[in-house]
Amino acid sequence: MSSYSTKAFAFKTSPCGEADSLVTLFSRGEGKVRVIAKGARRPRSSFAGRLMPLSYNDFLLGRGRNLDIVSQCEIVRSFQKVRSGADCVPVALSFIYLIDSVLTKGAASGDLFDLLWESLTALEEGAPMAFIRSRFALRFLVLEGVGPVLERCVKCQRMIPPHVARVLFSVEERGVVCSACRSQAHDASLLSMDALSLLKQWSTGSIDAAVD
Repeated sequence: MSSYSTKAFAFKTSPCGEADSLVTLFSRGEGKVRVIAKGARRPRSSFAGRLMPLSYNDFLLGRGRNLDIVSQCEIVRSFQKVRSGADCVPVALSFIYLIDSVLTKGAASGDLFDLLWESLTALEEGAPMAFIRSRFALRFLVLEGVGPVLERCVKCQRMIPPHVARVLFSVEERGVVCSACRSQAHDASLLSMDALSLLKQWSTGSIDAAVD
């Protein structure tokens, strides 16, 4: 049986057979894969505590006929502060749930992987949770192709001039609206250029750049 190694997040586990576990992994190179960890549910299993959601591990996997098999698993980063924080856990798990829900088996997304890594690292280092949650949501929508339009009017497609003090933003239309199209976006509200610049930064840059 040929084998290969990969570093991956453990997303979730479920019982399989008498003592095995079916594990969903997400790696930058392999994407989303499901593997079998044989004997993982036995009390003295070497996998104990290493396949928990949010942990980032170094896996040695053997290629199987239907599912690959976990041969070895070593923790690279446990994100222990995130996993032990009562407020952090539901936020971090929501990140995993969203990414898991849009990825198909074998689908790789370096951008989504980077977003998850950056977000969990920021939570681990004590960045404001509200900021991390909002930034993740915005960037996630952008990567899925349904993010807000921030450079041009969402109705007429005209570029928003940089010298204006404020712009109009419509939640229903999912983007900025020029003054000429205001009557076509009934929920449009004023947004400062500083706020618009921040949204652009959140939707495209790294978390470090956004925090700065």
